[in-house]
Amino acid sequence: MSCTTLTPDFLIQHLSTTSNSQTPNSTMAKTKELSKDTRNKIVDLHQAGKTESAIGKQLGVKKSTVGAIIRKWKTYKTTDNLPRSGAPRKISPREVKMITRTPVHVRARLRFAREHLDDPEEDWENVIWSDETKIELFGKNSTCRVWRRKNAELHPKNTIPTVKHGGGNIMLWVCFSAKGPGQLIRVKERMNGAMYREILSKNLLPSARALKMKHGWVFQHDNDPKHTARATKEWLRKKHFKVLEWPSQSPDLIPVENLWRELKIRVAQRQPQNITALEEICMEEWAKLPATVGCELEEKERFWSELDEMMESIPTGERVVIGADFNGHVGEGNTGDEEVMGKFGVKERNLEGQMVVDFAKRMDMDVVNTYFQKMEEHRVTYKS
Repeated sequence: MSCTTLTPDFLIQHLSTTSNSQTPNSTMAKTKELSKDTRNKIVDLHQAGKTESAIGKQLGVKKSTVGAIIRKWKTYKTTDNLPRSGAPRKISPREVKMITRTPVHVRARLRFAREHLDDPEEDWENVIWSDETKIELFGKNSTCRVWRRKNAELHPKNTIPTVKHGGGNIMLWVCFSAKGPGQLIRVKERMNGAMYREILSKNLLPSARALKMKHGWVFQHDNDPKHTARATKEWLRKKHFKVLEWPSQSPDLIPVENLWRELKIRVAQRQPQNITALEEICMEEWAKLPATVGCELEEKERFWSELDEMMESIPTGERVVIGADFNGHVGEGNTGDEEVMGKFGVKERNLEGQMVVDFAKRMDMDVVNTYFQKMEEHRVTYKS
């Protein structure tokens, strides 16, 4: 599965183009979208106990499409279209008005694009990116959808209580690379230059070692005054850290936003009730994030749909073995899933792991590595 967040394509596309227009020779295939009624019928038939094959035949829809609709409903309790793939907005429409790019800023961004446009992928894989964000306790971290009767949108069971100013928040600092997430740190006080240097001192090198960065790796941070202060620059120089020169007024170029979005969605789903729980859940969910977290749900579903179609093309009677790291945790135990897995998975099941289990059920296959115990050094999937 390709990954938007952890490859250089995201950055280069933002830098090297000024519009979303297609070139004269480019084409884009577009499949007909299922109506809302059809999507809801798929869910109704699934709840009635019908198989995906039977649903597909009854409604004249591909089995892989039926599977994708059901997975979306299981995950988000809706069949509505979700936000399209691509980097989420770094800034709100109001903040867009607050960013004023002078000709100097524009020239700097263009120069940056030209200097790095032809950099090989290996160079971008050797960059450690960093960023800070604020997470609200009861903030709008994700959209919650409900099934309701007409004109019942204000019924208490269809609403979520809110607290003025979000009920409190925490500030987080994080770093990551193409190899996966680095350390996540809560900033408990108002950050200044000295605190920022302390965070780097305690967390940047350990993250680089954990991510197994190659010699000569490059560090990226934006042009916040704490980052560009003379004392910070001198500290980085003395530590012999290479720093990626970053153009001013460019929050839209930082590829960490997919990670923040995924983290906030996962945290909101667990509904922390106080600041302490919020911090603990942030740490737990961050540790679960796989390296392919940058993939939007639409891209993941396209992968599984294409794999479904490939499986359907294999002649009956053939034995199939798929060897791959799907960057998911199917979880310990197998209650309810005994037909496709054993009891020796690890950690809690995440979305990617659920997709693996659902695929195994659809194709009458087994998640083989859950049927036997593994030595710690053999759990390479869970260390990656």
